[in-house]
Amino acid sequence: MTPHTRLTTLSAAIASALLSLSAQAQDQQLDTVDVTDAGVPFRQFRGVEVTGTAIINPTARQALPVRVIDRREIERTGATNVVQLLQRLPLMHSFTELGGYNSIGKGGYQSGAIHGYEAGTLILINGRRQAAVPLQRADLDRTAADIGLLPLSAIDRVEILTDGASSLYGSEAIAGVINIITREQIQGLRISAEASEVTTANSQGNGLGLAWGTGNLLKDRYNIQVHFSTNRQDPVAANSLPWTSHTSVPIGTNANGDPIIASPLLSIFGYPGKIYRRADTADQCADGYDHTLLAQSTSYLGAPVYTCQYAPYGDLYLYPRIDNRRLHAQVEWVTNAQHAIFAEWTRQEQDTQYLRASTINDFITNPSGQTVVFNLYPWFPLQRSISLERDRYVLGSKGLVGDWNYRLSFMASDNRETVTDTGGISATNARVRSTLAPFHAELLKPFGEGSPAFLQALESLRRTDDSISRVEKSELRELNLTASRTLGETEWGDIQLAAVGFATEQLMAVNSPSAPTTSPAYAASRRNHGLASEIQWPALAALHLTGALRAERYSDVGSVLTGKLGAKYQISDHTFVRASTGTGFRAPTLAQMAAVASRRSAGTDLNGVYREIWAEGNPDLRPETSVQQSIGIQSNPSHNWALGLDWWHFKVDEVFGSLSIAEIEGDPTLRARYFRNGNYYLQPLNLGQLNKSGIDYNVQYRHPLDKGVLAIKLEGTHHLRSQRNLSAGQGSVSDLGNYQTAFDSVTPRNKLRLSATITNPQLGWNAAINYQSGNTEPLPYTVLEPNGRQGAHTGSTRQVRSHITLDVGGWYQIQQRLRLVWNIENITNATPPLRLYNNNQSTTTASMFPWSDTRYNDYRGRVFTARLEWQLW
Repeated sequence: MTPHTRLTTLSAAIASALLSLSAQAQDQQLDTVDVTDAGVPFRQFRGVEVTGTAIINPTARQALPVRVIDRREIERTGATNVVQLLQRLPLMHSFTELGGYNSIGKGGYQSGAIHGYEAGTLILINGRRQAAVPLQRADLDRTAADIGLLPLSAIDRVEILTDGASSLYGSEAIAGVINIITREQIQGLRISAEASEVTTANSQGNGLGLAWGTGNLLKDRYNIQVHFSTNRQDPVAANSLPWTSHTSVPIGTNANGDPIIASPLLSIFGYPGKIYRRADTADQCADGYDHTLLAQSTSYLGAPVYTCQYAPYGDLYLYPRIDNRRLHAQVEWVTNAQHAIFAEWTRQEQDTQYLRASTINDFITNPSGQTVVFNLYPWFPLQRSISLERDRYVLGSKGLVGDWNYRLSFMASDNRETVTDTGGISATNARVRSTLAPFHAELLKPFGEGSPAFLQALESLRRTDDSISRVEKSELRELNLTASRTLGETEWGDIQLAAVGFATEQLMAVNSPSAPTTSPAYAASRRNHGLASEIQWPALAALHLTGALRAERYSDVGSVLTGKLGAKYQISDHTFVRASTGTGFRAPTLAQMAAVASRRSAGTDLNGVYREIWAEGNPDLRPETSVQQSIGIQSNPSHNWALGLDWWHFKVDEVFGSLSIAEIEGDPTLRARYFRNGNYYLQPLNLGQLNKSGIDYNVQYRHPLDKGVLAIKLEGTHHLRSQRNLSAGQGSVSDLGNYQTAFDSVTPRNKLRLSATITNPQLGWNAAINYQSGNTEPLPYTVLEPNGRQGAHTGSTRQVRSHITLDVGGWYQIQQRLRLVWNIENITNATPPLRLYNNNQSTTTASMFPWSDTRYNDYRGRVFTARLEWQLW
């Protein structure tokens, strides 16, 4: 008997029994039963909360462009953390993550960037904010929070609203909202163990996870759950990957058809040391040196010179050493039929370690008059360790008061980051020369060799103490009351109203024990409070209207009013359209407004004079304001198919930015203001406008098979516009398919992901093709002509190619309580594109670093991950 036949037979039997009982009831008098009031069941106010609306309504999601990654999809993708889960999505790009060399302090956290606008992407946990990353400077526009706080086992789903939501959530919600929602309850104990390997770099990782829960909210009226994970990943050095190796690369030809060369930072100083010559032959190059073209000045007209050159930064970590520990504890207690109390505690401890970009070059003249040049970096590598501690506490209650469905919560989020530098030498150049002069011959030997006296002399130069360069704190306190109710009704449905009251306080503190002069300690704070309201109105049978308004006041930037209007129109039973328009804003960071100057960098100016560049806050900085619009259509023409298309656009005015050195030098008024004491002082300013628009699309197909269910999904983003002003009063420039060095950004025209899964109760398979279109980028100053001359191609461009990767994975139910999950990213080990500019610095020296930018592509190559999941009970 088939399941369908059994179901039909059972239904018929139930129907027959009900008819028989009904007939008996008509023939006999039944006993009287007294009915008493029994309080409202708790499950009635356990409504579905939707990102982008304060009204608890399961149908509200349809009126919003929300991408939902549920628990089933999380498990199906094989992702090991929420960062991996989110950053692969087509609607994300230009995010910050732990990759990159972090040589000038831009790394250290992981973020999301909806439609490439990280600063306008708000990250929530269960609808509540968290403190911004603690690494803040006046020249770094960092409002983002880290997305890696929670263990993956604690997450029920992730909802990504790709529409402006300042009218509900306030500052930063311009491009959209990422709302990470934890699991409501779990029972039993689950243990997981995983291992991973970056196969090309031979870099291993491992992890252990635990999830425990007890209590059933409906039966026991409580649930307690605890999630813990610990992960460790070895570093990936740039020279361990063939596509980021530190060698010169031909990238095209000049007007005469001769090859031009992109040259990384190479030096005649290396280890082992060498006898300095103007030119070397290939057989004179020791291990670690390459016989390559020597870079010359812009006016050089002589013959090419080849010499033995060393890559001083080849050992830099493209991906750092990472140790991560995450803990999330959550409890909920149903006090009675109308109320429940809940609490959350989340803690993350993350240690990352980078090799710093530095050189320790010197020279010694030996008795025969020859010059021995050497680099001591291999002996004394400089390391930067970033120790991050993050705590988040939530206490609240929810339930029913009269006709109001309410949620009251207090949240405290604290981030503390300690940056420690170790290694290097504690000696002047003069002392280095005098100490090592007797050992000039031993400096020419391979690294690690030498007499005991030589090794002892080297040890005398070593710096033994650690230097804590910065201790940074970022804190947030928030009190929030959200309530919604049915206000009335029309013939087409209920009119629903929500009201939100809130008060927040932000604190930031920076201390620089090893550099109090160039990076002074300071603290800043901000308070804001306000009210918001939202209404949903069924205006017609097919038309549903929404509106929201938010008013708040900041202690340092004044009052802000934002609003939003939206509509959903049901074209047919299977198709509807939706549209919205609204206003938004983004407050400056506390660091951007603090009246404190910190030394950012130093170098020679356009005239070759050594200058320092300082970044100082601007107390008069105004908030960014924005306008957002979206129009979309969703259709489910059959049970197998689902189609969606959303056009989006946002325009930001008063965009934060700083003037360039060239602009300051070109205007006497600007120079008088921003050039003082022989140095440049750059302030964040309100500079013009940012415009972005594009189309998000998705096509889904599901079909039952004999061996499971087949699901195919195509999702992608096509960008139509991405441009901004370099400064007020100037025209806009575009970074759409074009790397803009002025604001260190590029937006791909297309990014998509085509995935397919086959699942059944015993096993599952998945595969995904990832595509990102290429872009043009300028040729930097360091591109060499055939004779070694630099600067000839400044202003020219080259094409960064498109990139396609294939991911495969799956799971297998070994036993009832034991499951194996595996995943291979970039199974073909496809070579990432060569990029001459990266996220360390968009300057003429950007190409001196290995060829990568980890904001836009994954440069690890093939990554294999296997995980065992065991449910003990």
